[in-house]
Amino acid sequence: MTLIKRSFIYIRRNKKSNSILFALFMFITTFVLLGCNIMEFTGHIAENLREKIGAFLLSNK
Repeated sequence: MTLIKRSFIYIRRNKKSNSILFALFMFITTFVLLGCNIMEFTGHIAENLREKIGAFLLSNK
């Protein structure tokens, strides 16, 4: 029995645990991507606010 055939049989046998793991993976992935988008969006908002009120940020580079 080949490795691929054995893996498909294993996946078919453990449908419940595989579906739970898949749902958990999708849940975590969704929230990580959502967090990244929120972080990027707030950066743009902060930059726009600084431009509107005339503030500036000093950096030690």
